[in-house]
Amino acid sequence: MKKKYVEFLNLAVVDSSPIKNSEFLKSVAMEVIFSLLILIFIVSIFREGEIHDVSMIILYITIYHILVSLFMFLLFQKFSKSKLLQLIPASSILISHVEFLFWGSLFWGKNYWSVFTILISLSLIFQLLTFVYQLLIVPKAKTLPSGEFRKTMLHIPSVIVICPAAIVIVIARLFTLPAVYVVTSLVAVSIGCIPFYWLEYARVFTGWKKKSTNNFIYRGEIK
Repeated sequence: MKKKYVEFLNLAVVDSSPIKNSEFLKSVAMEVIFSLLILIFIVSIFREGEIHDVSMIILYITIYHILVSLFMFLLFQKFSKSKLLQLIPASSILISHVEFLFWGSLFWGKNYWSVFTILISLSLIFQLLTFVYQLLIVPKAKTLPSGEFRKTMLHIPSVIVICPAAIVIVIARLFTLPAVYVVTSLVAVSIGCIPFYWLEYARVFTGWKKKSTNNFIYRGEIK
């Protein structure tokens, strides 16, 4: 299993360069956008009651998250070689994912804790199924030429989740459907995108790049 996953990483990780400032700024920007989204819904929909109070708590958490991320960014300027600090951007996005799932559960009413538990479970199950798929697709992917088709084949589970969800978002906006359709689809997109961010850890722990196997295709070349 470890051998196959090493092969998958060599096929899937396009950018193996060290973590840069742009990764930190991207993770902070995503959290800022999420905070603004929460604020918009607090003003327009969740104006009072328990859901309003919970939304405010999530907003405060995202603000603290942004401040901590910015502090880590400043530390990174001084200690850019630190493995711990290099893990911050990907870890920040994973934390944002959990925050987003919890916020998305609020649109299902007062049973948001139950919905949140279901969403977390679905996310974990999807990550596990994606991991199994990645191991199984390696033999087939190694026979394909380097290019967009091979990249797509490596991430079919994410494509299957993200594309229909994106279509639902467009339809919901065109026909002014209730916000729950948009938010639920955004939650699906968030779940579908997480496997891409797991690969960011491979940029920090690079031991897999030193390993190869027989008839191994690395970036289009047979090793």
